[in-house]
Amino acid sequence: MNKKIAVYTVLSGNYDKIHPIKETLNNKIDAFIISDQARNLPNGWKLKIIKKENQETNIEFNRKFKIQPNLQFDDYYMTIYIDSNIEIISNLESLISDFINSEYDIALYSHPVRNSIYDEAEEIKRIGYDYCFSIDKQVNRYKSEGFISQTLYEANIILRRNTTLMNRTMDLWWYEFSNGIKRDQISLTYACFKTGLKILSLGKHDARFINNNFYYHVHLKKNASRNLKARLFNYVIAKLWY
Repeated sequence: MNKKIAVYTVLSGNYDKIHPIKETLNNKIDAFIISDQARNLPNGWKLKIIKKENQETNIEFNRKFKIQPNLQFDDYYMTIYIDSNIEIISNLESLISDFINSEYDIALYSHPVRNSIYDEAEEIKRIGYDYCFSIDKQVNRYKSEGFISQTLYEANIILRRNTTLMNRTMDLWWYEFSNGIKRDQISLTYACFKTGLKILSLGKHDARFINNNFYYHVHLKKNASRNLKARLFNYVIAKLWY
């Protein structure tokens, strides 16, 4: 391995506890925590402190860097993003080698439950991530543009090669997220469809079920984006409509 690789996570507030990296990583791999405040660093991590922009929420801060790795790592050949509740339990070399030797610029694990953004849209209505009319408007726009969703990925681990097409796709993903539903799985595959970026499926989710490279920890805090008013509104509309 002779190409620089950045492994990174993003944490604002006290949503999660970052776990130490127990295995020794290759000296070409740098592991970073992007945060808006000073933190005690677990073993294996470096810290990048970046101030929030005005009125920026914790979720917006996270997604900005999660979705656009080139904002901080444009001089790296590839990046591996992990959510802050994901623990690294290997040296990652086999995973990285397989990805580098593939023809793809992005790789993710399959969603453990749902198979399309339409299934995801119904679920986020149920739990109240947003109001049903906003969700339907975005999903129906995607349908009208010819997007057919037959796969869904759990975007808590993302491998990306630093290419022009990749960065253009991530810019579109960020635009769709920041101007639409604050649930990034909804707009990821649409953005890839629009730019022609092909996704490599890593199959069954390693962190949840297999634990070759990663381990999934339950979040310390509930997701603040869930809205009780939206949940109740969506429930009433669903009962009236159906």
